[in-house]
Parts: sequence; structure tokens; C-alpha cells
Amino acid sequence: MPPKIHNLMRLAELANLGLDEEQIEFLRLVNQFQLEARYQEYKHDFHEIATKDFSSTNLNKIKEVCLWLKSRIK
Repeated sequence: MPPKIHNLMRLAELANLGLDEEQIEFLRLVNQFQLEARYQEYKHDFHEIATKDFSSTNLNKIKEVCLWLKSRIK
């Protein structure tokens, strides 16, 4: 049973995924989305950088990571 945490880096470490440097950096970025969205003081700052292009690009990358993760568990 995975721990009930939101830290993607920690979950990847516990799962021994063997991420490359690009994947590690991307998970660090995505971790910030979750933290910034949860805390009121960061919401405005995050809203400033979350343009349509930024969001679209990162959503596509997140979908790629999800597919990669699913391929690893089958």
C-alpha cells in the first residue's frame, strides 16, 4: 500500500522507478503545482504563470508520464 502523501519525488523514490534527470526535474515542477494550489498565499503567484500555453504543455507532459507509469506496472 503506497503512503498517503502527495510528494511525487518521494513516491517515485519509494517505487524505485529509476527516473532520468528530465523526469526528476519534471516531477519537481509538478510537485510545485500541488503545493502552490493548496496554499492561499501561493495561488495568485501560480495563477500568474499558469497561462494557456504553460498549462497545455505541462498537461501533455503529465499525460505522457502517466502513460509511462502505467506501462511500468503492467
